Amino acid sequence: CGHVMGASQIAAEQIQVYKDDLIGLTFPELQASVYWPQATGSEGGSDGSVFFWDVCAVVSVFAQSVQRVFRFRPLPSEAPGAFLSDASNYEAVRSFLREGTLVGNTFAGPTLFSPLGQNAGRLPSTMQQSELGSPSLIFPSAFAAAPFVFPTPGSIRCPLNFFRNYSGAVCPLCSHECQSCAVGMQWLFDEVCGCSPGYYAPHRIVGELCQECPKGATCEGGLVAPYPQEGWWGVPGEYEFVECLESRCSGGSNFSCYNGFDFNICDGVERSYYSFGSRLRSKCPESTSDQVTVHVLLIIVVFATFIILNFFLANSFDAIDLLLTSLQRLAIVSNFRLRWPEELFGLLVIFEIVLLDADLAKPDCTLSWTFNWSFWTQKVVLLLLWLSRILPLAMSAWRIKTRHKVTWKEALFTEGNHASHLWNKGVAGSLEVIMMMYPTLVKNILDTFMCRKLPGGKAFLVADANFECWTPHHYSVMAVSGLLIPTLVLGFPIFIGFVLYRAQKAQMLHTDTSLQRYGLLYQRYEPGTLWWEVWRQTQMGLLVAIQVFMWDTPLVQANVALLLFLIGLASHYYSQPYESLILDNLESAAYFVSCLWTLAGIDFYSSDFTARDTLLSICIVSICLYCACAFFLAYFDVRGKVEASTATKKLSVAANKLREQSSRHGSVNWPG
Repeated sequence: CGHVMGASQIAAEQIQVYKDDLIGLTFPELQASVYWPQATGSEGGSDGSVFFWDVCAVVSVFAQSVQRVFRFRPLPSEAPGAFLSDASNYEAVRSFLREGTLVGNTFAGPTLFSPLGQNAGRLPSTMQQSELGSPSLIFPSAFAAAPFVFPTPGSIRCPLNFFRNYSGAVCPLCSHECQSCAVGMQWLFDEVCGCSPGYYAPHRIVGELCQECPKGATCEGGLVAPYPQEGWWGVPGEYEFVECLESRCSGGSNFSCYNGFDFNICDGVERSYYSFGSRLRSKCPESTSDQVTVHVLLIIVVFATFIILNFFLANSFDAIDLLLTSLQRLAIVSNFRLRWPEELFGLLVIFEIVLLDADLAKPDCTLSWTFNWSFWTQKVVLLLLWLSRILPLAMSAWRIKTRHKVTWKEALFTEGNHASHLWNKGVAGSLEVIMMMYPTLVKNILDTFMCRKLPGGKAFLVADANFECWTPHHYSVMAVSGLLIPTLVLGFPIFIGFVLYRAQKAQMLHTDTSLQRYGLLYQRYEPGTLWWEVWRQTQMGLLVAIQVFMWDTPLVQANVALLLFLIGLASHYYSQPYESLILDNLESAAYFVSCLWTLAGIDFYSSDFTARDTLLSICIVSICLYCACAFFLAYFDVRGKVEASTATKKLSVAANKLREQSSRHGSVNWPG
């Protein structure tokens, strides 16, 4: 080649400069020293040397590598001079030389061996043939003996984002082709292609083909690994990312969560924080006693609120009962993954109180709470609510037994002056508790069967991303849930439907026994729509199933729920099931608000939606108006009942007076 030659040669100019670390001399200085062996006889040349510089460099490299290896490696005491006869010592020196680390400086400059065994410690030497025909060193510039003469075909630079391809050149040092970087690649530095922004190198190796950035990740390009965007979560070293619930994952190169959230998908509670509902986090008090006090107060407030709303208000006012049912529907929709705005989080917690989920007030400051705790605690809550209805009846039965000297059977079942159908009231109380807790229990049971695989390879529950699936704890809750699906999830609507069907067929709906036991299932409905309570409970179960089984498709989930609400609204409009027109209007309003809330969630989920603040205001105002209307209608409902009761009492008093007067005159013979 007449233009450029050389790639790894070393020139005389460099030999004059490089000093060997072992002896601290350049090669010419070594030749001039007393240590340089002189040639005798036919061995030497005219300069008296018997070794070339490269032979000396090899000896120096080997000696320096031995020094580095045995700096922290003991020499054998029995034969220190023959330490390399030990295979492990010899292999240690070879391994060090193959590591690709800098061994040291020799007459050939810095010495470092590439995976191919080539010395890559210094910049390649490039020599160019001058016009006189003699080669001159032009690169590295620090040792240049002549300027670079342009043009030289082999030195033509490629344009931006192109690199030199010598594969088709007859003389690679004389000519080359400029080839474009592959898709998703650009210059990392001159004529070396790397990943463009929006792409990443899976093995982080220069020159490997780049792949498109994964969904939910940020890819800076080059050799930088992808990391999650805000609202997404991943594991360092993995290239799969999952979307978090709203306002939990901050993302970034630290793969971090917002304050109060931690662990898988930022679904857990950060240490030193406690949760109130699924979305709110607060700092734990410093002292243990204060932490216990906070948790006890939260549990008491939530439990007392639920008892007051359901056992006192809802039992007394049908309008409040319908309000609580509609709020339960809104709470379930609020748990769809629809990117609800933070401004609604406080309202969503109120909805969750109506469900009485065991996770509402978890003792995170003092206990590591998992789904296992939640599952069993939910059953304990059900038991406590049931006992709150049954224990007063049991105490009444005990007083009757003691006062009237009767058996337990007579105290519970006998119809007389000393018994008030306590067994019937116990059945009604049990039905009431299950009806209140039905959506929460169904979700708690179905959640045990929904797992998903997270980055890292393990599967976790959808309901608790920190509860690992297919473990002994998981199998235990699955076994219990498997028994509860036919007995409670499916069994409860079937049971109340069967009870109503049998009582209606036997024409016993009007009897005291049926009214006391099952009156809450049909008493407020028209005679032709006694099945409406079965439909209400079935709707609630279907809505929970939509929440659990369609968790990974929020838009589909919301649209199916919307369809369910529209079917409920249409069936209600067609049936008009309530005896009270007020309750019919309130139920229609409840379905309308549920549809509006679901549509709002769909809009919040869309990233293109712009009227966010307006919709937020509409949602809050609609919920407040609906609640105000419910209490207002409850007032009129109660007022009507009170007026009817007062009128009945007045008629009864008037009838009694008339009976007494007629009896005195003997004109009328009144029965009884």
